[in-house]
Amino acid sequence: PVLLDIVKKEEDPITRGLALRSSGWVLIAAHRFSESSSKKDQKKFTSLISHSLSDIKGFLTSPDTGIRTAAACALASALQDDKDRMTLLKTHLNGVDIILQALVESISDNAVYWIVDDYQERTTKQTVEWMVNLPVSQQTRCIQFLMHEGSKRIITHTDDESIMDSGVIISLLARLSDHLVPDDWARFNLFQEVLELGIAAAKNSNCDITRKSGIHLLGNLQYFSAPVAQVLFDACRDVTSVYKEAFDAINKFKRFDEESIELLLQAVGDPRISVAWNAARLLGEWGVNRNEKIGGIGRLQVASQLLRILDTSETERIVYNFSKLYLEQRVGPLYDVLYDSLMRVIAGPNAEMPAPEHREDH
Repeated sequence: PVLLDIVKKEEDPITRGLALRSSGWVLIAAHRFSESSSKKDQKKFTSLISHSLSDIKGFLTSPDTGIRTAAACALASALQDDKDRMTLLKTHLNGVDIILQALVESISDNAVYWIVDDYQERTTKQTVEWMVNLPVSQQTRCIQFLMHEGSKRIITHTDDESIMDSGVIISLLARLSDHLVPDDWARFNLFQEVLELGIAAAKNSNCDITRKSGIHLLGNLQYFSAPVAQVLFDACRDVTSVYKEAFDAINKFKRFDEESIELLLQAVGDPRISVAWNAARLLGEWGVNRNEKIGGIGRLQVASQLLRILDTSETERIVYNFSKLYLEQRVGPLYDVLYDSLMRVIAGPNAEMPAPEHREDH
């Protein structure tokens, strides 16, 4: 009630918006606390929460856009324990883009993390499931909204008053991409745009979660280009979570452009063994994928260069895989990985594909 009184009486719009958003997560705390209270106190808490929710809903019709947005965020936060959360949001918020913005802002609000440790993960999962089950037209609106907001924050760096976090936005797009195929993005006329956004996110120097989600998104697009190659090579020197995402993404790529193959052949000789190792793995993936543009001559050219590289001392370097934190596992010389890639390039789509190694630290 105190926070909502501030919203009603305070003139400063920033203070009002902050108080209103804060009221949402305070109601979460009140609800959790009431569950362990006496029946008498539970009744008081129930009445308090009910009246507070009514006040929040009242602000949804405010003539002030900022207050309406803050109220939607507060409602999304306050209803997180309600099994009918998405239905209630649909009832009180007008349009899927308004619902999505409320959820994104709620996840982005750091104050929520203090109340519920797993809030971000659970709400992200719930939001993605909701989007997946929307009609195509509404799902498209959600994707366009996320793309627009993500591009503003990561590519054009356009400032606005929203508290939406770029990492949250890219994480939602990455999770949603698990339920889509590359042709879906083409159907939305967004393939090139989402590719550029994924690359920009993977380069983000401020947040490893954003980089990890960007790489996850790029893997699901399955298109390996020179800019994608560069962000993957950079990920080989990144923190554990980003490296693991890049390592797993390598097995997903199905389309390779000509310039990326040249980069991979150069990267095999990189002094950073993790870069050389993963470049060799990617060449193996390229070798077993059907691609009419490759042709026999293309395979022979790549195979010839691999044979030349195999004759150098660089291939004697030892590759290590860290399957558990601080525990290194000797994989073997780089030569072995390159030789496997050579066999796959020669054999083409019919080559047997060995199980990929997994690394958790580097």
